[in-house]
Amino acid sequence: MKHRFVALTLGTCLLFASCGEGPKKAAAPKLFPVKVGSKHGYINGEGNIVITPQYEYAGRFSEGLAAVNIGGNCDNVIGFPEGGVWGFINEGGTFVINPQFEQVAIHPFIYLTTLNLDGSFHEDKALVIRGGKAAYITRNGDSVLEFGSGFEKGYNFNEGLAAVCINRKWGFVNDRGLVIAPRFDDASNFQEGLAFVEIGDKVAFIDKSGNLSINWFEGGYAPFSEGLAPVSVGDKKCGFINTTGKFIIEPQFDAALSFSEGLAPVEVSEKWGFINAQSQLIINPQFDNTLGFSRGFAPVQIKGKWGYIDRKGRLVIPPQFEIAREFDGDLAEVWIKVGKKGYVNREGKIVWIDRD
Repeated sequence: MKHRFVALTLGTCLLFASCGEGPKKAAAPKLFPVKVGSKHGYINGEGNIVITPQYEYAGRFSEGLAAVNIGGNCDNVIGFPEGGVWGFINEGGTFVINPQFEQVAIHPFIYLTTLNLDGSFHEDKALVIRGGKAAYITRNGDSVLEFGSGFEKGYNFNEGLAAVCINRKWGFVNDRGLVIAPRFDDASNFQEGLAFVEIGDKVAFIDKSGNLSINWFEGGYAPFSEGLAPVSVGDKKCGFINTTGKFIIEPQFDAALSFSEGLAPVEVSEKWGFINAQSQLIINPQFDNTLGFSRGFAPVQIKGKWGYIDRKGRLVIPPQFEIAREFDGDLAEVWIKVGKKGYVNREGKIVWIDRD
């Protein structure tokens, strides 16, 4: 149940990660990245191309901008560009920040996650690498923070702060500089006023002053969402704590993910269902795997295929996909088969399949 946020790294591609609930969801996008042949462009919610495929890679829109790559080589296993330069376009396809960056923080390959996948810009800042140095830039391309040679990774801003790794230790910055000195082996961004940090095998939650809010323990965890966080202590079952560290839902589940839209996925005897904040089973454990609810639907896996349920547990889109993400606005990203991405709407219609 350990959580990791997406991070940008120097000298490699990007680190991707995986489980638990991430930052609060941004406004739903109007445009969605697609691939035609070797080029990427964008469609609208009806599946119509509105920005002609012309980029080596196209990221998701956030805060009105999307990162795109020009001149990179995508002839690799993951299909992510090596080399080239990155810039940012608006929803009209015009470059607002010209291509100039070696890397940008972008989340292209998190298939099974409840992490917010809404693009590079968060709270008017995006993490980039330019001239071999990492920096946070604003939507007009100006740097607000620059880092020297010790910078290794960083996360997007959330709740006014961002976790950064400098000389192999994690701390936190605001838009003026370091506010919590790097001293942790690992850390997350802040969610609902708290961030988890690690030293060795022990985990704690800190407040925005860097003080311990929930003391050190050994076990699994995911970030706070809707006032609760799933936690397991040692090898025990999973339960949910509040922001004071008190168990509000006693440990009783084999695994759990964070709450979203009033429900949390929980695992009982190798099957997943959903509980509410009063620990009542709202949807009985019956699925092989699941993610959290988004826009009223949740992806579920049955006999190796993914579909979608509503908040009453009814299958509204039959299991048919190799991979499925949460709905983000009008569409959800799905894999029709391995290596073939598409989008499905809330009526279950596949409005787009990437074209060779």
